[in-house]
Amino acid sequence: MRSKIARAQQTAWRRPLIWLVALGCGLCDVAAEVAAQTLTDRDRAALMSTWRGYWTDRGYLYEARLSLRCADDNSIDGEIHWTLRRSPRQQEQARLGLRSFEYIKGRYDPSTRKLEFEGHDLGSQAGILGHDKYRLTLSPNALVIEGITWSHGPWTGRLKLIR
Repeated sequence: MRSKIARAQQTAWRRPLIWLVALGCGLCDVAAEVAAQTLTDRDRAALMSTWRGYWTDRGYLYEARLSLRCADDNSIDGEIHWTLRRSPRQQEQARLGLRSFEYIKGRYDPSTRKLEFEGHDLGSQAGILGHDKYRLTLSPNALVIEGITWSHGPWTGRLKLIR
């Protein structure tokens, strides 16, 4: 009888201990998940660099220069300076070399390295730009940002930037 009571007492104090260990491991998972979603200093420095590259779609070619700002909540904003380099339309040939800029805002997801943003204002652009939406990825070495753009509906625009 005494051994049954002793075993019950041993089990009784172990249950809360097991529960606390399990809870602690769960908290570790939550902490790891939060840490994975926090912008690292390396990625912040990379994202806030000057990025240069090209956007292409259906015969168009734009040179791009992207500057971003990153907030602690992983929101991003900035501007893209565009230069029209090639157009498939004859009536736009006189506009080649014209420059404009697009203000953008959106989010960066550190766990997937995805940037999603869209244009919300255009600079004085002489008719060479429209608002666009962007789904881009920061490379693992943080040297390339590339992906697709909405391009007025078909998501066929391609943007590739390097720093």
